[in-house]
Amino acid sequence: MGFADSSFNVMGGKMMQFNIRFDPAWRSPQHTGVKFLREVSRLALDDHAARGVPPLAFTTMLRDSGLLCNDRYIWSTYMGYTDIGFLLRLVLDEPLPEDRLAFSRQVQHLFPSLVDCKLDLYIPSTVEASQWMKSPDVARVLGVQRAGGTGRHHQAASDALLTPRCLERLRELAWPQGSSMRSKKGLLYGI
Repeated sequence: MGFADSSFNVMGGKMMQFNIRFDPAWRSPQHTGVKFLREVSRLALDDHAARGVPPLAFTTMLRDSGLLCNDRYIWSTYMGYTDIGFLLRLVLDEPLPEDRLAFSRQVQHLFPSLVDCKLDLYIPSTVEASQWMKSPDVARVLGVQRAGGTGRHHQAASDALLTPRCLERLRELAWPQGSSMRSKKGLLYGI
């Protein structure tokens, strides 16, 4: 997940990656998420536990940044309901809502210009069989190059930069005057 201006220009042309403090000992080493982070993403989880950004410091920085509740910035994601849910949980410091409508209202309040790239992949002339594609596959089909973190073991910042580039390309292909994008702001694929 990343953010950019309304023309998909990433601020300074770079994306930052924040590693939130996470202690893998809180869950079983066989937990699906822990195994994925260790084996697929190849994250040094012990470093996250020892040197990760404390969640409170991160949420304070995010609240003070002016990025929340601000429609001048486009938050971009690719099937990012889990990332957005995680941010909601951190920022609001309360359990996530029990129903989809309440969750969607909170998302639209905090991220009014959120765009989920996965929602626009159902345009048949753009990408075939898109429902099964992961973001690197979509980028390849759209001719968008990944910056940094190539191959199987990429980093979150690389994904965060790739997503607005894919959205920009989709807009060129299928969003005349941005009409489709405007109608889907604040919506998340899968919710």
